[in-house]
Amino acid sequence: MNGPYQGIVQALARNGNGESSMRTSPPSVIAETISRAIKANRPRTRYVVGAMARPLIYVRRLLGDRIFDHVLASMVR
Repeated sequence: MNGPYQGIVQALARNGNGESSMRTSPPSVIAETISRAIKANRPRTRYVVGAMARPLIYVRRLLGDRIFDHVLASMVR
C-alpha cells in the first residue's frame, strides 16, 4: 500500500499479525455508509463511521491537531 497513511496501516498490521489492538469495524459498515450517502437527497458533509471514529474525534478535539498528529506519528515509529 502506498499513500499518506501507509506508515500507520503498516504499524497496525504489524501489531498482532494484522489484528489491531484497537476495536475495528468490518468494511461493510463503511460500504453501507457510502451507499447511504450516494443515495441521499442531501448528503452530509462528513459521516462519523466505525468503532473508533467518535473516540478519535473526541481525543483530537481534546488534544488539538498538533499533539494529535504527533501521537499518530509516534504510532508508526
